[in-house]
Amino acid sequence: MTPITPKTPIKKNELVLLIIILVATLGGLAISFSLSRDVAKRLAGAKEAAEPVKLNVIKITANCPECLDIAAALNDLKKQPIALSEEKEISFDSPEGRELTSSLGIEKIPAYIVRGDIKNKKLAAFFEANGKIVGDSFVFEKVQPVFVTPQSGEKHGQLAALVLYSAVQCPACTDPAPLLEQFKAGGISASSSTTRTVDPRGAEGQTLVKNYRITSLPTILLQGETKLYEQLVSARFGTIEPDGTFVFRAVSPPYFDAEKNRVAGVVELISLVDGSCKECYDVGQHELILKGTFGVKIGSSKIIDASSAAGKRLIKQYSIAAVPTVIISPDLSAYDQLVSIWPQVGTAEKDGWYVFRELKALGGVAYKDLAANIVVNPVKAAGNATSTVK
Repeated sequence: MTPITPKTPIKKNELVLLIIILVATLGGLAISFSLSRDVAKRLAGAKEAAEPVKLNVIKITANCPECLDIAAALNDLKKQPIALSEEKEISFDSPEGRELTSSLGIEKIPAYIVRGDIKNKKLAAFFEANGKIVGDSFVFEKVQPVFVTPQSGEKHGQLAALVLYSAVQCPACTDPAPLLEQFKAGGISASSSTTRTVDPRGAEGQTLVKNYRITSLPTILLQGETKLYEQLVSARFGTIEPDGTFVFRAVSPPYFDAEKNRVAGVVELISLVDGSCKECYDVGQHELILKGTFGVKIGSSKIIDASSAAGKRLIKQYSIAAVPTVIISPDLSAYDQLVSIWPQVGTAEKDGWYVFRELKALGGVAYKDLAANIVVNPVKAAGNATSTVK
């Protein structure tokens, strides 16, 4: 018979070690469980984020070809993370259309209604920017003119355009027809059937010029419910008059000055040169800059040599220190953008003419210093930057 031997007692330090191992094991299990739960939660969140929001749409339309294209407007919604289970179209004057427009407070047609998971956070920003939520429906309200009011069935926002223009009055002026097309491209509704040209020299034209205090021609007048167009209400390029007529006032030169009864913005350009200076820059680049960069209309141009009587007279009259340069007639004042920066490159004289003086602004060009009687050529190496002209 095998004798029973007592078990070896566990030492105190071994017991402590066992407890530490047990605690660590349980802690690891707890952390593992917590991580697993966190991962599961994240996976569930990612799955939810990836799933499209299920919606259905009802388009409410009217027999209005010039109205907002509601299908195009709906495309913005379709760009969101959604899945449409149903999309149908009804007329605003149908029984269902009348019921929906009345119960949801819809004031402009065409429109669309969205139902389904409309409280989903993924669509909150879009819905806030484009309409309102009424009960279990989102109502699209970002309807620009032209639109129909469902209560009356009347169309609103169709404007009439009057083009005040006469090529005889101002041959140099630009036909404003392309400008009207830009208005239309910007969302302004003015069809060809509601557009006509008015000669500003005639009785009707003169009345319009007087009544709306028009100072620059040609221009465009828009008549009708212009205040429905936010782009006209906030426009800096025109004004809405008390009777609702929008008057385009940012007329680009050249234009006909109705107050002075003359064409403004057609300039005379005088190029002052020194024929003996073969190194001097080509003065013709001024004309290219004026035309190409600033759209200046040059009616006439001439070249005057600094050694001629006319040249000497100009040099003395305007205290010109270097040539080549240009002198431009007072009509340059019609070009606001250019006039605003002209002090950086030249002077506006008391007689209204403009003299270009900062030749360095052209960047490294050669020119004749009249006082020193030398040609200054910045391109040449230092110490050999000038050469005396006999």
